[in-house]
Amino acid sequence: MYICCDLGGTNARFGVYEPPLGQILPISKKSYPNKNFADFYECFENYLAFLNEQPQKFSIKHTSLAIAGRVDKERKTGVLTAGAVWRSIELNEMTEILSAYEHSQSTSMINDFEALGYGVLLWKELGLKEEDFQNIFGNFRVLKRKKKIIFLSFVYLEQV
Repeated sequence: MYICCDLGGTNARFGVYEPPLGQILPISKKSYPNKNFADFYECFENYLAFLNEQPQKFSIKHTSLAIAGRVDKERKTGVLTAGAVWRSIELNEMTEILSAYEHSQSTSMINDFEALGYGVLLWKELGLKEEDFQNIFGNFRVLKRKKKIIFLSFVYLEQV
């Protein structure tokens, strides 16, 4: 299972991707207004607590963020765009939180437009169609493939 997070300037949207099912688990979808939390880490902990409250057990292998902002070359920190409620994210902080909730500490971060670019290229390269994707929130979608997690399960697509 993989936590996917679409982190924008005003909202954080989460979901858990389950590879064998090839979909985002409906019970795992959650969106939070950023202004309701002091920082991303508080929001992230809130989401993990939400998962723990669900009847299904979630065993997270990897957590991936697509952020509206700059990500450094080592993918260890990110700075959200000007005007965002929160300014910076550090993957090291996330690994500590994941550890406290007894999940894998594997994390990654990418710029949301970079994710969009990979998604469009992948879509064309594989000859995928609209029905090959599952909508999560708005235009945030994940590939419905059982054996492949493409781009850490992020594929941002608009009508091409």
